[in-house]
Amino acid sequence: MTSVFWSYEDCFFQFHLGMLDPKSWASDGARLEALARQPAYRAVWRFARGGIGDEYRSFLDGLAAESRHNPSRPICLNTLRQYIAEEREALQRSQDVRP
Repeated sequence: MTSVFWSYEDCFFQFHLGMLDPKSWASDGARLEALARQPAYRAVWRFARGGIGDEYRSFLDGLAAESRHNPSRPICLNTLRQYIAEEREALQRSQDVRP
């Protein structure tokens, strides 16, 4: 899970250097905000933040602090399990229909 932070770090610096389209960064930033609202990702961030440069670390620290006061719907493992079961059922039905 820590790799997500390093992946977006490159985008962060590209945007600030004018090498990444603002719309692309807006999408990346929205994804980071959504991740920061999840307690699991905030915990991973606390673990990973020591290996991140100052500027990007400050940015993510700000997202994490804001998200504690503005949580989103949690990513629930039961919901993920339900989606996986539904996809498996759909696959099974499609295979049952084949001659």
